[in-house]
This record gives sequence, structure tokens and C-alpha cells, in this order.
Amino acid sequence: MSAAVLATLDAALRADDPLALRALLDAGPLPVLSSPLVAHATSMKASRCVVLLLELGHPAAATRVDGLCALHLVRDPKTARLLLAAGVPVDAPSPSGTPLHMAAANEGAPVIKALLDAGADPDALQSTDNRTPLALACSLGRTVAVKALLARPPATATCFNLLAEYAQRGLQKKDIAVLSALLEHLPADLEPNPGCDHALHIAAGAGSPEAVERLLAAGAAVDRPDREGRSPAFLALRSAHVGGTRGQRYIAAFRLLVAAGADLDRPCGETTLRALAGKYLF
Repeated sequence: MSAAVLATLDAALRADDPLALRALLDAGPLPVLSSPLVAHATSMKASRCVVLLLELGHPAAATRVDGLCALHLVRDPKTARLLLAAGVPVDAPSPSGTPLHMAAANEGAPVIKALLDAGADPDALQSTDNRTPLALACSLGRTVAVKALLARPPATATCFNLLAEYAQRGLQKKDIAVLSALLEHLPADLEPNPGCDHALHIAAGAGSPEAVERLLAAGAAVDRPDREGRSPAFLALRSAHVGGTRGQRYIAAFRLLVAAGADLDRPCGETTLRALAGKYLF
């Protein structure tokens, strides 16, 4: 393809001008492009040109050299629905994941909704690192996408793993934002996976007052015993002796639990939380 023809094509797509594109196509067949025309037009957000290309019979599901088709690249729900109606599989695979993975990474809530409405699999895994779209959105801090994906959440086990992961964090604003987004749709006392404790125990045991605060605000049970009968307050207090900034974080978590009504007279072996807390707080 000559540089002039390529420039004309890109100009038509940048302007989303189907008349200019049609004139170029009518001038004669184009040489093979590295990117199929539908995918190329979609990547340039040329939605009207996509309509024309589909009407002319250009393959909707054709992939680029990187394995992405137009549905992986779409940024607006109308075009997504158009491509789906043209026969693109809603869970079309690629090295980067399904279209839902790509929408999660791009924080495209309207596209996420369109894909979920069309039956996209929220439990689909990337071939590279086995992440679901929700896990990918969490890792990138895409909180808008997190909320959109939780309209049809993946399996409970996946949701708990993410809740537990972010309950252990607290120093990064992005992590707290992700936890807050998760808690808008998931119960704070989401049933743990086998061999795990509830998220509040995990947050207290990790010395994350930020996570403890948000879990309590979301309704986590303050005195629920873990698998060994220990309360979240005990788990926070037991590590307070480490001292320094880290010890202060455990103490802060403990104080939040006490303020939320943790039972200080709860037995802890041969003593109580009140007795154990004496040298730290009272």
C-alpha cells in the first residue's frame, strides 16, 4: 500500500468518515493490512466506519498480529453490541485475555456492562497469569471497572481471594480504594475459602488499620472467632509488641476494634484481652 493511500485511510478513520472510507474502498481493492480493517477502525474509535465495513462484509472477528480482534479493542457499548451481533464471540480469546479482560484494563464500565449482558464469562482466565477480569481490574487499581464487574461477580472463591488480598494491605491509596470498591458489592463477612479466616481476621492479623476500619464500616462482625477461637482484636494485639511504626499499626487496628465493641473481657487462654492490652493502651 502506498504511503498516500495509507494516509487517506487513516484520515478517514480519524474523522470517522464513512463516505471518505467508501470512496477509498471503491477506488480498488486494498493490499493486505497488518491489522484487519474492522479491528483497525475500532481501535481508532471510528464507529460509523465500523458499521460501513460490516455492511460491506469485512470479517468482524479477524485478529491482528497480536491476537486481538475488534471486540478486544472496542471502547463504546454501541459498537460492542454491533460486533457481537456480527458474530464475534463474546469470550474471544487472545494472549491478553477476553474482551472482558481488555474492558477491565481500560476501565470501560459501559463496555463491561454490554459484554456481561451478552453473557461474557466473569471467571475467564488470562492464559499468561490466570487472572480473571476482576482480578486484573483490582491489580491495576481500576475501581470503576471493579464496581462494574461486580454487577455479575465471578465465583465466590475468587471474590474472597481478592477481598483477603486487599484486606492485608493498607499503605497504598490505590489498594484501599480497591478494597472500598469491593466492599460496595461484597459482604464484609463473605464466606471464607476452605482453610482461610474471615477478611477482618486477616486485616487485624496483618496490622492494617485502614482495612479494619473499612471492613467494620461494611458490617464485619467484630468478635467472630477464627478457626482457632481467636478474635480479630486478639490477632491485632498479639503483634503490638514488635514496636516501631509496625507495632503502632497493630495498636491502631486494635483500637478500632475496641471502639467497634470488641469484648475486652473475652478469655484468651488464662487471661483476657483487657489484661493483655494493659501495657500497650491502659
